[in-house]
Amino acid sequence: MTVIEFFDRTPVENIISCLSMRPNKVILAGGSSDMSEHGRILKRVAAAHGLDIEISCVPVDRNNLTNAVSGLCGIIESEPGDFSIDLTGGEDLLLVAAGIVAERYAKNGGRHIELHHYNVRTGAVQDCDNNNKVFNNTNPKLSIVDDIVLHGGKLRYSNSVLGDGTYRMSLSDDFAEDVNSMWDLCRTDPAQWNMNLNALELLSHYKMQDDDPLDFFLTFRYAEEHIPNCTEKLNRVCRLAEELGRRGVIEKLRVESGLLAFRYKNAQVKRCLAKAGSVLEIKMLLLANSALDDDGNQYYNDAASGVTIVWSNHGSSVRRWNFYDESTDYYDINTENEIDVMLMRGVIPVFVSCKNGAVDSNELYKLNTVADRFGSIYAKKIIAATYLGKMGSGREMDPFRRRAEEMGIELIENAHLMNDDELLARLKKATE
Repeated sequence: MTVIEFFDRTPVENIISCLSMRPNKVILAGGSSDMSEHGRILKRVAAAHGLDIEISCVPVDRNNLTNAVSGLCGIIESEPGDFSIDLTGGEDLLLVAAGIVAERYAKNGGRHIELHHYNVRTGAVQDCDNNNKVFNNTNPKLSIVDDIVLHGGKLRYSNSVLGDGTYRMSLSDDFAEDVNSMWDLCRTDPAQWNMNLNALELLSHYKMQDDDPLDFFLTFRYAEEHIPNCTEKLNRVCRLAEELGRRGVIEKLRVESGLLAFRYKNAQVKRCLAKAGSVLEIKMLLLANSALDDDGNQYYNDAASGVTIVWSNHGSSVRRWNFYDESTDYYDINTENEIDVMLMRGVIPVFVSCKNGAVDSNELYKLNTVADRFGSIYAKKIIAATYLGKMGSGREMDPFRRRAEEMGIELIENAHLMNDDELLARLKKATE
């Protein structure tokens, strides 16, 4: 089977039939200078799914209907075997040309040209040539890596959970219990949690032993000599450490004789305590990882936190695909984005920004920009927050809510007031 795909700048529309039909050959047709590079990306993603598909690019006039029909007929005549034209993506004139070509072959008693359309959002496949035959609907799925690669980016990885970059955490039951314990402490008073964690982050820069990143050792005298107005911060961190010690997420705690010392239970726990909003990120990741559909299958086929994407920005008016393989250096990369939590539901990417406190309008634009760049028109965009504003989540935040709605961003407010079932239900509803 050979499939004609009309080049589209929404790349999932060019890969979805490949994953479902598993053809021998795909011909990418259109008039963009980006086609050849995009074809290489499609081949790479297909190979990641175990598919060895021959992909070629053929220019077809997208501005003249007669020329477009002639170009499609030329493609079909040059290739033996069965043909299917995917109408999921592509420009309107080329889609009209495909219908004319299929009708012309049907009237002349020649080869039957199959036409189909894939609804990316629902997964439904529509027969468009009235032969009551469509390819097997296998509900294709893309990973986070697939999605980022399709959109011309690359993940920057870290070798350590405490490093700078993407790291796949081990979501064990024991770790989940620790996260739940920290989240329970955070959600009792998110504002206090933020101040406590900000103080801990500051004092961590001045700890006196660096041999083991899990150890914290600081004398009050050293802190007073190096940190202005540190007494209130020290008191905060001491109270926090005592509570964390009672919960078992830090060990070997000593608060005595002008000394604060303890050891984080493990590196993943330290990651949760590195910044004020980290525990909400990991909590949302754990909830997404636990979500099941009505058949008992994973609701999200991929999930990760702290996803770091690197890509080349050639200007907002130019949408270029830049092909990276794993050996590519970062020398040509000038833009980096980090996503708090990223999920995949089938082929639909979900971008979640997690905020344990006041959220300003810049967060809307930051989330919208990265979701548009790496999710195109199908991306789901969510802000999960405790309080939206500094004084809470009252009517004063209505302009923010209206702007979020205009941008297609779903707000999950007052996350700290919900139990796990309620918070997961809001997440699933936002990604339906």
